Amino acid sequence: MEKAESVTSGTPARIAVNLIDRGNNPRTRFDETAMDEMVASFRAHGILQPILLRPSGESRFQIIAGERRFRAFTTVYGMGVDISIPALVVEMDDAQADMSALIENVIREKMTPVEEAEAAARVLGYSQGDRDEAARKLGWERKFLDRRIALMYAIDEVRQALQDEKILLGHAELLAGLRKETQKQVLTALLSSAEKPTVAQLKDRLEKAALSLVKAIFEKSQCTDCQHNSGNQQALFAEAISDGSRGASSPSASSCWAAGQAA
Repeated sequence: MEKAESVTSGTPARIAVNLIDRGNNPRTRFDETAMDEMVASFRAHGILQPILLRPSGESRFQIIAGERRFRAFTTVYGMGVDISIPALVVEMDDAQADMSALIENVIREKMTPVEEAEAAARVLGYSQGDRDEAARKLGWERKFLDRRIALMYAIDEVRQALQDEKILLGHAELLAGLRKETQKQVLTALLSSAEKPTVAQLKDRLEKAALSLVKAIFEKSQCTDCQHNSGNQQALFAEAISDGSRGASSPSASSCWAAGQAA
């Protein structure tokens, strides 16, 4: 077993598990079935891939990548002072550690859409807003990155419902294109429904509830940049409301529709 001060950065080592702290893991949900399978594998074959750590001061280490492996390993072997785990220890500052954890988890681990969206937003920030660069770092197509970033427009309650598998990804993408107040209303209706609508059914209902700009009798040039025009955001979503419509459940949208008709 190695102590922090005796470990050479970038070299494999065995680190006492009681000296290891969990880091800032972008994963918030661990699939129980997958964890059980990993535990069974470790019991049969041991751990085959080292976890990634960084020194965290006071002879301790912080997990950068491999928290699932660490959890499974300690489930099998315990947290005793004489128990050590294979690890690769690398010197990193906070930003480097965060970026490494994000990319490692996105590439190696199956993350939920919400976790991917939050990771994408953070990587985009580290990339100074350059979406092409962020997509390259994550190993994603640009279109996929755009979809995950767009999901961040969903309110917290919508993202949590998706994370808890109470709604589908397509539902969340549709809701993310609506105003926050409308998202809450539609989500409440979705969660209280005895039989949840499919994504296609929800899309159809939102379209039918919309006030079509195509049929408006007033001058629509001022609507191009209007905040209530859902068409201004729809290119970001895989499941988007049809072109040129405004959410009818939005009071402001209805008001501006009425004002236009009266003009």
